[in-house]
Amino acid sequence: MKKETFRFDIPSGIVARGDVKLWGWSPDYIGVIGVCVERHEEWTEDDQAYAMYERSGVQEPQKIACVPWHELDDDLIVECQSQVFAFNDVSRAAEGCMALLYSGEVGTIRKVEFRLATEEERLANLRDELPISFIACEVEIETDKKYYTNVREYDIRHVDNVKALMPSMELRSLQRSIRKDLYAEKNKIVSMEEWKKKKGLIPSGENANENGV
Repeated sequence: MKKETFRFDIPSGIVARGDVKLWGWSPDYIGVIGVCVERHEEWTEDDQAYAMYERSGVQEPQKIACVPWHELDDDLIVECQSQVFAFNDVSRAAEGCMALLYSGEVGTIRKVEFRLATEEERLANLRDELPISFIACEVEIETDKKYYTNVREYDIRHVDNVKALMPSMELRSLQRSIRKDLYAEKNKIVSMEEWKKKKGLIPSGENANENGV
């Protein structure tokens, strides 16, 4: 099966509705992977980490994302490397588990890999007002039809806690709700004119311009 990079953005209309119960994300949703993510984020906010930020020349913690790796305190780098090794060991427990992606697809986790985040990824976290993080996680997931690489932890809505050949009832229920919501968002009618365009009753796009509509 050919590998492809996973790319999916939750539609803005769904985000605007703010259904946190269905579309929210929490480390708690993704089992042992989430435990590792949460442990790292907790560490980045403790006194030990803050002392390392100061030794890196930063007084405001969030600004640590602007400091390139080669200018960071040596102890900080060693600690992050140690966490990567530990997380990769622990996260093997997720391999073989079923996972639900935000696209509504269900697949089997084939590989989980934690690594040091690139400087671009650290800056992106700062720009997007995400928690401080020096570590990135990439997951490979195989569905019935596709093999996804570069799946990030926040692309996954739910991971079954127990390895199984079939998704749990909880996972199936979430999948149905997500697919229903995605279908409704894709096919929603915002106006009678939009409805007519979808039905082909009036031209749209370039055809509309050609006909002077």
